Amino acid sequence: MLDFKVVFHVSEKNRWPVAITNVKNFLADTEGKKVAVTIVANAEAVTAQDIFPQLEELAHKGVEIAFCNNALRAFAVPKETLPSFIKIVPAGITALVQKQKEGYAYIKP
Repeated sequence: MLDFKVVFHVSEKNRWPVAITNVKNFLADTEGKKVAVTIVANAEAVTAQDIFPQLEELAHKGVEIAFCNNALRAFAVPKETLPSFIKIVPAGITALVQKQKEGYAYIKP
């Protein structure tokens, strides 16, 4: 059984630094506990490719990274340009609702 389940929602490009710091702080504070952490990015947040190295670091720590396919299409971001650690979900909003239905705490940095 998990001690914590949390989904971080990032929809604005300029909120990535805060979101990444929040996730790192959460992981540090819950070290030794069983946690499930997901980041769901939609809207313009899917256009921020400069944060891929930081997201990869989080993915290696077990964080699930999900980008909204609707947003990728809307902002003309080719799926092929995304690293393999990024999961593409059909709709970010639905992914957020599903996680909350599964008992995840919702955080919007």
